[in-house]
Amino acid sequence: MKRTTILLPEELNARLRREAFRANISIAELIRSKLRGPKRRAAKRRAPVDPILKVAGIYIGPPISDNIDEELYGI
Repeated sequence: MKRTTILLPEELNARLRREAFRANISIAELIRSKLRGPKRRAAKRRAPVDPILKVAGIYIGPPISDNIDEELYGI
């Protein structure tokens, strides 16, 4: 493999970073997959973590699911 350095405008670099983050791949792999074309897309490295699982089990107290609107919104 050959290393290449390119200069990108800030906006394009930010778009590449966001797309690579969403696909869970490196920016370099994203660029290589785009240059290869649509037939050989890069596979994700691992399944994304469900954000709700990051907070699961944090709340300790009585169940609030019965009165969720009241507890969250005061309705």
